[in-house]
Amino acid sequence: MKKSFLFPHWCQKTGWWILATLVICIILVLAFDNVIELSDWIEAALFSTPSFLSLALFLICLSQEKQEDEYIAHIRTRSVFTIVIIIFLISLADFPVRIIGGRMFSVSQMGTYYMYSSYFKSPIILTLLYLLIFKGTLFANKIKARNYDGQ
Repeated sequence: MKKSFLFPHWCQKTGWWILATLVICIILVLAFDNVIELSDWIEAALFSTPSFLSLALFLICLSQEKQEDEYIAHIRTRSVFTIVIIIFLISLADFPVRIIGGRMFSVSQMGTYYMYSSYFKSPIILTLLYLLIFKGTLFANKIKARNYDGQ
């Protein structure tokens, strides 16, 4: 019995629509920020932008492809493994920098390091990286298959 812990494909489409709407809204707000006064509900919506972004990326990443097969499952697993390796390497490099860097660098330099290293541990950045790896691999394989069929 095959168990799938992925959402149906329509959830992926919903996630892409949420993401597109979010990007358009951000562009409009940035374009007209100086022209009009933002109302309270728009400011509240902008404050919850990371939540909407996380929801959209969550739906996109955890939804099935239109034709889900073993090879796509293999690519998905390889993409997740790559993200785990990236997190491991960042955490591995983080330990000596905290120990040695705390003695060698100033507090402001270490604060800058912590700020930049926290970006790479952010769930939103890691999800975007996963999407880039997964969808990029699918796209590259589609191009290879098209070129192979054309020969």
